[in-house]
Amino acid sequence: MKRADNMVKSGMKWQVIPPGGPTVESVRSTLEALLGQTWKHFRKATQKGMENSEHAHQARVWSRRATAAVALYCDWVPAKEWRSIRDSLRVQRKAVETVRTLDVWLIRLQIQADQAGLDGWITPIAERRRKAYRTLAKTRRANPAIAKFPARCRKLLQHVTLRTVAREGGKDPREAIGITVLKRINRFFALRPTGSSTTGEFHRFRLAGKKLRYTLELTHTLFAPALREELYGRLEQILNCLGEMNDLTVFLDLLHHSQWSKTESGKRLREELLIRQQQARGAYWELGHPEKLASLRIRFLTLCETTGR
Repeated sequence: MKRADNMVKSGMKWQVIPPGGPTVESVRSTLEALLGQTWKHFRKATQKGMENSEHAHQARVWSRRATAAVALYCDWVPAKEWRSIRDSLRVQRKAVETVRTLDVWLIRLQIQADQAGLDGWITPIAERRRKAYRTLAKTRRANPAIAKFPARCRKLLQHVTLRTVAREGGKDPREAIGITVLKRINRFFALRPTGSSTTGEFHRFRLAGKKLRYTLELTHTLFAPALREELYGRLEQILNCLGEMNDLTVFLDLLHHSQWSKTESGKRLREELLIRQQQARGAYWELGHPEKLASLRIRFLTLCETTGR
């Protein structure tokens, strides 16, 4: 996977599709780059995650990007290899989920440590985090889906070839990609929240937004510059607000189920987090009001109709 590391320098996430549409070589290069980044960050999370929590975060982010690429290019690889890589990526995300949650919790506690009583919470949470990272390091070797990931990647890359045309009744690769982008757009806006939406509905909307975001990063060269310069930026702003809302919800849930939930410091922290949660929700509605999302959806669809197909 070393060669792939050189293909995505400095965390660059934008992939290039040739003007005539994806080719076997461009698909192979993209998959190699994203799968390579995923493995690099996951490996660093198991080795250096205790010293730098960013590795676990990046392992999850690049895993999602790689998953989006594998789904987008599923017609270029055999179904068996496609499912194998998809499942391995899911296992890696699950493996780093616990350590990432504890990373976020510890960081927030450290920010609030000057409040009376909170400094006593840090030591036990830090110990839980150390145990979680030790478990993660063992999982890398013990779980076959993870241990065999580099070999599965090599096998998938060896079998990249175009299979789309015959199965889809003559649609060329560029059109097939455009159809996938359109599906991601429609799915995202179909899940847009309302004033009565639950936490779970906001979460599903966020996940659909992430899938759209990573798909746009893979396909932006098929569209006019407005996609990256305007629409992608607005989508990213919405997802950042949703991410803050989600982090606060997770933190509140962890606090509720912790041994400190009924202490005075726990109650004060809960009140502060609830205020921040309301502020985050207000920031989201500034961007994600249903009328604004309806207008944004029209812009996305217009761009697809004029330049993506």
